[in-house]
Amino acid sequence: KIYEVITWKLVCSLPCGVGLIHECNWSHDDLCIACASASGLCHVWMLAEQVTEHVLPHPAYVYSVQWIENSSVVVTACYDGAIRCWMNEKLIQVLMGSSGSRINTLCYEYNTNKLYSADATGCITIWIVDNML
Repeated sequence: KIYEVITWKLVCSLPCGVGLIHECNWSHDDLCIACASASGLCHVWMLAEQVTEHVLPHPAYVYSVQWIENSSVVVTACYDGAIRCWMNEKLIQVLMGSSGSRINTLCYEYNTNKLYSADATGCITIWIVDNML
């Protein structure tokens, strides 16, 4: 459920399947939201239509999701230690973290075009997005 912050009025309700939602992330233009979940799916929603735009399947828990390149690319982090880059519903790149351990979180720095990933061993990796895609 998405609420307006000032009034706490319900704006919309987006059914996201079964399981714990680990992270939700808004697109840079605030038109879409992506949700990473324990169901092994990442849902991408167009908020104006309140419909699922894309469902991104993974082999295990999806812990984190970030928007890259002005909302055209979504990057997800999974229990299997892989970082997946998606354009629309198409998987365009799979990157393995340096330790092979589960990736717990992602952070995208828009000004420098860098993606940071942190895994279960405490390793933080910096990815140059231009070299990834």
